[in-house]
Amino acid sequence: MHLTQSLETMGSYPDDAPDYGGAIGYDGENVNGVDVVQPVMNFSETHYFKPSRVTTSFKRTITRLTGAVNSDSFRGYNAGEVLFLGANHIQEIL
Repeated sequence: MHLTQSLETMGSYPDDAPDYGGAIGYDGENVNGVDVVQPVMNFSETHYFKPSRVTTSFKRTITRLTGAVNSDSFRGYNAGEVLFLGANHIQEIL
């Protein structure tokens, strides 16, 4: 995550340092910010469907859900913790 503003300024050093309003990494022209590593875990699942289930409506639903988060618990994660990044391959299995 790239941050350009502090959440809280705890102090400035020296005491007469300029106040940049919480900007991080200000060089006199630009607020450069800082990159903060965030924990992340990715996983994928494989599902097989009968051709009769892989309808245009089904494909549209998958498309609409891309970018959504779970509204209930899912695979041991609380609501809002899992982001659906989409299906990368929908193939009808005979």
